[in-house]
Amino acid sequence: MTDNSLLEDFVDETREHLEELESSLLRLEGNSADPELLNTIFRSMHTIKGASEYLGFERIARLTHRLENLLDLFRDGSLPADKVAVDLLIDARDRIGDLISQVEESGQESAEIDDLLERVEAIASGPAPAGGEAEAEGVYEGEADTELFDIFIEQLATGIEQLLETAGQMARGEAVAQAAKEMADQVDRLAGTANYMGYDALSTVYDDMLAALEAFASRSEAAGADDIDELLQSAVVSGVGRIQGLFPDAESLTTIDTRIAVQTTDSESASRENENNDQMLDEENPHLSMEMDNALDLESEDASPQTPIAQEADNSLLEDFVDETREHLEELES
Repeated sequence: MTDNSLLEDFVDETREHLEELESSLLRLEGNSADPELLNTIFRSMHTIKGASEYLGFERIARLTHRLENLLDLFRDGSLPADKVAVDLLIDARDRIGDLISQVEESGQESAEIDDLLERVEAIASGPAPAGGEAEAEGVYEGEADTELFDIFIEQLATGIEQLLETAGQMARGEAVAQAAKEMADQVDRLAGTANYMGYDALSTVYDDMLAALEAFASRSEAAGADDIDELLQSAVVSGVGRIQGLFPDAESLTTIDTRIAVQTTDSESASRENENNDQMLDEENPHLSMEMDNALDLESEDASPQTPIAQEADNSLLEDFVDETREHLEELES
């Protein structure tokens, strides 16, 4: 659980930054190219992001991380901070304020941020080409170098399967903190290949997943089953689904079943059920349980290796088979 004094400091300092953001964003509407103003807004977002990641507030961390990336595009001149962008920043500032109020009251985030993340992605992607002939934004159907693309998809599918396998360990409560760290490392490696290929939309997915995993890692020791399930659903399963949507023609990706990330295997469930049934039987009727154990021992003895006589019989059958087969082969030859 987050220390109360740290939580209070976080709430107070974040509200101060939100007040600064409010005045800065109002000024940005009339002076969108002011570099110093953009730097001031960026620093406030960066500070809120760092504190929220440290304290494990995943939604605030994800939102501010994406806004930080968007502000970088404004600062380096890649995109203009037009009215649509400023409206988004104002709405995001208000949503962070809502999340902070929820954190102060209950220690939990409940306000949704997906709508804002979609708006961030739409602005960061830039305007669609004129003529309406462009492919759907962020959908990758292949490369001129088909061999390179095939290798990339193969490695991506393998990486996602490994990620889901680690997520499955976390879902079963196995070394949760270590699993969170391992998943972050796995996503980071996948992000490296996305950057190499120049897939910005894919890199954005990895950014969101990393932000969520890093925020969770800071509080993993105190995380309960509900916290783990929320992380796996909102970050891992959702993230993999977004990746699959980016490569609709890659069968090795689209056929991956993300349910393994949140479900215990059938064999493990059956094993536990059998153990529970055996324990109940021992408690209810120990004599019956002993008789069943003896019967199982007898069955085990009956299933012992064959006697030499049986083995000799098998050998004679084998010899007959070999002789008869050779005769048929000779007939086939002629």
